[in-house]
Amino acid sequence: MPETGSFAIPFGLVATLNKRAEEEGKQVSTALQMALLNCCVTVGQQVCHMVLAIIEEHLPLEKALPCVFILAGVAHTLGGTSALCLDDKPA
Repeated sequence: MPETGSFAIPFGLVATLNKRAEEEGKQVSTALQMALLNCCVTVGQQVCHMVLAIIEEHLPLEKALPCVFILAGVAHTLGGTSALCLDDKPA
């Protein structure tokens, strides 16, 4: 479930950017879209692994995982709220 939630926002943003580019008559670059999605997906995973490793220095795994899940919930809330605040209406 966390993977699905974290992928929904980048895919939605890319779809919105594509639609806006098509409406403005600009060229839509599939390679650029895939690179953007790849960065959005992998950066979150890398941050999650690094934070878990840092927390595990001080706590055992059983106590570190809930901390990471709380942090992920906060990050999803901030990301989702920020995505809702984007101006994606056609001009």
